[in-house]
Amino acid sequence: MLNELKNRSRIISAIADFQKTYWYPIIFAVLGVISNACGCAVYVPIITIMALFVVFGALFCDDVKIILVPILFCYYAIGSDRALLGDPPQRENVFNSFTVFGLVSMLILGVIMVAAIVYSLIKSGAISRLFKKRGIFTIGLLIFIVVFLLNGVFSKKWQPVNLFTGFCEGIAMLVFYHVILSISDKTSDIVGYICKLMTILGFMVLAEVIVLSVRLAIVDRLFVRDEQGNITSFLRTYTVFSWGDFNITGGVLALSSLATLYSAFTSEKGVYHMCASSVLYLGVIFVNGRTSILFGGFFILFAVILCIVKAKKAKPLRIYFASFFACIAITIIIISIIVGGFSNFNNLVYTLFRVDNGDNGRFELWKNGWQDFLSAPVFGVGFLDGGYEGAGKHLNFYANMYHNIFLELFGALGVAGVLSMVYHCKDLIQTLCTKISVKKVLLCFMPLLVLASSLTDNFFFYPNFQIIYGIFLALLEVSGTRIGVDKDYQNTSIPSPGSA
Repeated sequence: MLNELKNRSRIISAIADFQKTYWYPIIFAVLGVISNACGCAVYVPIITIMALFVVFGALFCDDVKIILVPILFCYYAIGSDRALLGDPPQRENVFNSFTVFGLVSMLILGVIMVAAIVYSLIKSGAISRLFKKRGIFTIGLLIFIVVFLLNGVFSKKWQPVNLFTGFCEGIAMLVFYHVILSISDKTSDIVGYICKLMTILGFMVLAEVIVLSVRLAIVDRLFVRDEQGNITSFLRTYTVFSWGDFNITGGVLALSSLATLYSAFTSEKGVYHMCASSVLYLGVIFVNGRTSILFGGFFILFAVILCIVKAKKAKPLRIYFASFFACIAITIIIISIIVGGFSNFNNLVYTLFRVDNGDNGRFELWKNGWQDFLSAPVFGVGFLDGGYEGAGKHLNFYANMYHNIFLELFGALGVAGVLSMVYHCKDLIQTLCTKISVKKVLLCFMPLLVLASSLTDNFFFYPNFQIIYGIFLALLEVSGTRIGVDKDYQNTSIPSPGSA
């Protein structure tokens, strides 16, 4: 009946076809930026529009991969302006920033979108594969779930709520890994589509950063200044969205920049994608996320080298690469002249990386994590204990983590957690090395960047990074395989706003 209605209505057909273009995620990105710019007053209307799009797509669109648009974009549409502009800001519990009506409305709309996504999976036939199809990483991710559920089980600090926390910590990777596996043979070019979604997501987040920075600058809450009035750093107490501070923002931008380089390698006009990747990485530098600047820069540079050496259309990429670094060198010289010499420029870089901040308390957290492991070596002390004690303990349990993936595994999950990660890394290496190619290497950089960034932060355990992590594990697995399409499914290509 729905297909008949679609065939009889030009408007319905036009909207359904529109959802199969890249303008659809761009609309979501624009809505997210508007939401962040206007604040709490528009959250419910914006999410309502998103929900209507998702429901419409579930009913009338014949390409199941459009479900990835709300999955990737809706999380970043809430800015929590009351938390940002309150004095002091309410960073510990962002739910206090919303009215009861607003919060309940957003939760209901979220449930409606999830139901529509599930319906899309059922309609496409992917839902049965979701539970039946076993992938290379399935056993390892299931082991994660079991170990996460048992976090701190033999420790004196264990609480019943640890079970719920462990389940939430492990489920996102498993679910979205299997979602991608289940729809990969129900659509076309799933790898390229998701990498382009990451590019659009990156520019959405970058636009939100710019909007937030302007809002904070207007009320003089963006920068810390010294006695002479010179800017020394961001006022990081306020540079925060409800979904994360500028450190997490930097991580999202770094991953988006890295995913964009896959498009640079595969596209006929890869130079535009490499240019986009450069802009996104400059965004990482702007938000001053040291972890993402360091580890993101390493993987992005490695990916750029692969592109300029191995891409079919490598010559334009090489010209751009040389031009970009020439511009960087000229900019450094100009800034050095302005600030009074290279020594002063070095001081500027010193300030940029907050070297005087040193480890920012990390060493004490790591020491505490090792002590917690020694007190409960089998399953650790659990996620809820964390590295801070007494008055220093945060209400946000992510902020209490040890900010190092090895110490988090040892301290919170014990030997069981470390062994589960070893098993997972074995699967990762095995998948990469089976029919290895440049495309697979570029895709593998995404989960590797999440793991590397977790050496000084908690990225591996944040839900938004776990979604991206699970998705790219699946893409790594299906990359290079001949993905078929069910004979009853009409394989329509997804046109872009312009040729790519």
